[in-house]
Amino acid sequence: MAAKKGGRLNWLNISIFLWFATGLACVVPTVLVGPFLFDKPGSSENPFPWLVLGSLISFPVISILSGIGTWVLKSRLKPLAFTASLLPLLPLALIGVIFAGMNLSTLFDSSMKVKQDAVQIGECSSSALDGGDGLATTGCGMLGGGQIGTGTTKSTSEAHDWQFPVQYGIGTTLSIQNDGKSCPQIVLLDASGKPDPAFSKENGPNMCTGNGMIETRIYNLSAPVKGTYTIRVSTPKMPGTYMIKIGR
Repeated sequence: MAAKKGGRLNWLNISIFLWFATGLACVVPTVLVGPFLFDKPGSSENPFPWLVLGSLISFPVISILSGIGTWVLKSRLKPLAFTASLLPLLPLALIGVIFAGMNLSTLFDSSMKVKQDAVQIGECSSSALDGGDGLATTGCGMLGGGQIGTGTTKSTSEAHDWQFPVQYGIGTTLSIQNDGKSCPQIVLLDASGKPDPAFSKENGPNMCTGNGMIETRIYNLSAPVKGTYTIRVSTPKMPGTYMIKIGR
């Protein structure tokens, strides 16, 4: 019995330092990472980033409180102190479940999950646009309003072209979703095959958080003239599967 109590007391001493120090060390990274969960249009309306943020914040908070609580209770109420020393395992388990769920879930979330009904990227004609980016155009497709398209790149030196008709003065949305590995980038081309200056913001590089996270980026587009535009999709960091959708 004495050995068991001594072992518990040793764990309490260790946990006080472990959780308090770990909690303090995680405060700054959590503050820095948090804003990046909401840096894409529409992300604040998605409950998943809020769940991730809540789990990340809860770990340092609970860890610090656990260290303090264990220190206060260990001399008088050792069983309660032992329980307090295990509390940080709860947010750790939650974080583990979240990221395991991302890896074990279907390839895409409910907003774009019907892969079997999606338009598959196909072969290109000889007149396929290249956007002047030096990437090989290995797939082409056409999307209408509300349709979902999907494609898979095999290298970082290729790109896919998706054409879609737009009306002047009528806005539309563009959604693109990765597979948790690739980080698809888009460039909107005008009818001549050049990057349209009206979409300079959308054509800029987009950062992905990585770590197996399935991400959806949403853009609000308003074309300056009526015509057929091209969304050029590439994966300069890592090839993989993506989904793209025009309209809501």
